[in-house]
Parts: sequence; structure tokens; C-alpha cells
Amino acid sequence: PQSQKVRIKDYSNLIKNNKIILVVCAGTIIMNLFMFPQQSMAPFIAVEVLGRSAEFSSIIIAVEAVGAMITGMFIFGVNIKRIGIIFAVFSAISLFGLFIYSFSENYILSLGIILFVGFGIAGFGATQASVVQLSTNNNERPLAMGLLSICIGSSPIGSFLYGTIAENYGAQLTVRFLPITGCIILVAIVLITNVIHTVSSEDN
Repeated sequence: PQSQKVRIKDYSNLIKNNKIILVVCAGTIIMNLFMFPQQSMAPFIAVEVLGRSAEFSSIIIAVEAVGAMITGMFIFGVNIKRIGIIFAVFSAISLFGLFIYSFSENYILSLGIILFVGFGIAGFGATQASVVQLSTNNNERPLAMGLLSICIGSSPIGSFLYGTIAENYGAQLTVRFLPITGCIILVAIVLITNVIHTVSSEDN
């Protein structure tokens, strides 16, 4: 249908003309492919790597959530202005933290690292929509939010990716390889575009 072609073209033009939206969408896809599906690996990490019961995975996930909550409260409480930098840095922190987490075989150390990962996830989640809002005008904003929703929909692909690699190489190597791959891609995109640091709530 013609309307569908126009819509796809509009998305393409938005990304082409607004590099900040490109970075946000790329970061969202990276997090949904390489970060969020990792929770499905928690029971295997708990048993095979940490030598705990499968139920220990619920503690791992809970600690990650606590880290996210602490960071979320801090970001909103302090009212940080450099939203773009927070988005990029905290996304990279979560991915790199998960990479470090994959090397730990001590459950206490692992909980400390996963708390750190939670910090990064919250920084990403708390600033994602704000960056879109601050970098678009009233006409672009609905289109940008729709595009962001499409990017969030990439999560099932990430689950498939994690499952496929874990089946062949095990949970520990999967949690080691995929997050660092995502981190490298994210850093490359941020450095090449060189625009995300310009997003600030001070200008609005």
C-alpha cells in the first residue's frame, strides 16, 4: 500500500536527517539484542558457573533490578542535564559489566558486578525516551517514538541469538561474547556519529 511505503520512507528520512535518533535506535536495538535476553541465561550461570541452585538466578535478577532502581532514583533526584552522555555511557557500562560478570565464578562477586550492570540498564532506560524528546520537533516526535517502538521489538531476535549460541557454546561464553560485541558496536556508532553528547535538557 502507498501509505506503508510513505511511512517506511519517513522513517528512513528521519534517521538520515537526525543522527541522534540513529544513535538512540541503534543503541535500543543493541540493548535488546545483546543485553536484555541475558536474563534467560541466569539459571545456567547460577548452576554451571557459580555452583549454586537454579533458584539462585532469581537473586541475580533481583540484584540487577535493585541496581536499576538505585540509579533511576539518583538520575531523577539529581536532575542530570547531560542526558545524551548518560544514555551512551550507561548503555556501554551495562554491556561491559555483563562481559566482566561472565568471568566471575564467585557468587558474591557476581552479585556485586550484576548490581553494576543494573546501574547501566537504568541509565539507558531512564534517558532513552528523553533523548528522543529533546532531539526532535513536534512533527518528528510521533514518528521517532514509533520507530523506537519498532526497535524495542527486536528483543525476540536477541532471545533467539542467545539461545542459539548458548546451545553450541554454553551460557558462560554466550554472556561473555554477545555483550562485548554489542559494546564495541555501540561505542563505534557513538564515536562515528559524534552527536549524542550534544543532547542536553539545558537547551530546553
